[in-house]
Amino acid sequence: MSGQNKHTFLLKGVDPNKLLNDYKNGIFPKIFEIKKFPLAPNNRLTVQLYGSSDNDPIFSIKDRNNNSIVIATTGYENYQLVSANDGNNPQIGGRCDFCKRDFIHQNLGYPVAHEEHTLLVDNDDVPYYKIHYVFWMDRETCSFECSLSKVREHQCRRSEFKENSTKNSEFMLHKLFKLMHPNSGVLRPAQDPRLLKSNKGSLTKEEWENPKFLYKPTDRILMLPVKTEYLQKLIY
Repeated sequence: MSGQNKHTFLLKGVDPNKLLNDYKNGIFPKIFEIKKFPLAPNNRLTVQLYGSSDNDPIFSIKDRNNNSIVIATTGYENYQLVSANDGNNPQIGGRCDFCKRDFIHQNLGYPVAHEEHTLLVDNDDVPYYKIHYVFWMDRETCSFECSLSKVREHQCRRSEFKENSTKNSEFMLHKLFKLMHPNSGVLRPAQDPRLLKSNKGSLTKEEWENPKFLYKPTDRILMLPVKTEYLQKLIY
């Protein structure tokens, strides 16, 4: 025995018997004319347009399958500023990416690439050759110490999150530091920025920047919310 599915439709406000009788008697409801409403002249679909050059803040390129790929860039305002000043960086002030303090001097950042050029200097007495160094700097930092800490922070990430552009940044940063401060000692990383009073810590700006001391974290947690200990060590 095979059964058949019987479909039942319930139409709200419609009498099926009357509808069937009207159909048999040839009575149908009036079909209204469907009018077409034209779109307003200024009602147009807009498409986001991107540039085609890597000089643009957002640009589009084609991949090997001829699909469009949209690329957004960082640091575009700084790029415009340096380009308008013949390669010099006139950026003054900002907020340090490491210690989160605002500063009013020239931004430093950290190097991601560098070149050396040997130039002939036309001296009136004796011409001589001079090495000209060019460093490409990224991000915003207030000091060499914060730059070094930020680079090491990047390099401590897992490989899938590590930025390849910073793999030689520490070497280049030490080189730049020696070129700019040849009589200074060894460049050391900045202290943990959470120790600063401005970051809800316990050290003043002078105590945090004192090169005589190094603060090493301990394993103790003093209370909740978390309050960790840093042991002060004198650097010889």
